[in-house]
Amino acid sequence: MPEVKRLLPEHVRLSQKEHADLRTATVLLEAARGFFNEHLASNGRRNETDRNAFWAGLAALIPPDIFASRRGRAAMRILHLPYRTIKKAEAVRQEVEQKGGWTQMKAKPRSNRIDLELINEWWHTEAASNEDNQNKEAIRVYHDGGAAAGSEEAAAQVRYDTHWRRYQLGTNKEALKEFHKSPQYAQLCRETATDNRPNGVQVGRKLLVKGRCPCIKVRRASECDCTICTFVILNLPLWHRARKLWLRASEAGCECEVCSSPLCELYWSCT
Repeated sequence: MPEVKRLLPEHVRLSQKEHADLRTATVLLEAARGFFNEHLASNGRRNETDRNAFWAGLAALIPPDIFASRRGRAAMRILHLPYRTIKKAEAVRQEVEQKGGWTQMKAKPRSNRIDLELINEWWHTEAASNEDNQNKEAIRVYHDGGAAAGSEEAAAQVRYDTHWRRYQLGTNKEALKEFHKSPQYAQLCRETATDNRPNGVQVGRKLLVKGRCPCIKVRRASECDCTICTFVILNLPLWHRARKLWLRASEAGCECEVCSSPLCELYWSCT
């Protein structure tokens, strides 16, 4: 009703706008509360993207003097966030105003984080792999520039190296035995030794494979230089598993020289 609105006094129209703005501000705060407590909620460490979104959004809401003006507790109640979070948001806002812009936040590495560089270095030795001359392939390998570099500019750069394909010697189980004999493993144990872990980290197959460079490939049967070796490596484990079933299924057992030898009896008693 435009006619009625024109007849309303100025202070009444201003009061209506203020009331609408107040309701909208309440809706915005409720949306912010849901954004922080639902969409960006975390029981552990947030990833880098969520972390920057969380603190940038919260710093936009929190004034740099929220506690000096005695409004910190009210902000905690409205946003349903603890004191420590609001206090840090105040410090982040102060830092943004001092620097004149937002600085990308990066998480500090965990204290129990294991550097896989030594494991990666061992995989390129002759004890773990050889150059795959039969299957020549240049493989692009990603490296995190921030690990070795000292500046933020270098850390922000994405570095790629080109490695020539290598093939893994033996299985992962055999590779683990060789790694435990290597100087890289001894150095890793020394570097990761703590009061609670005096012998350092104990590398298993899972961690060893995690530290393997993408250029190290396990050859398939069609890629091996020697077909005899491929036949033996692929079929010997299958033969061992089948042999156990044959011996268990046979009441009389097997009387061949292999199965009747003392060494074979010792082997089957230990399996």
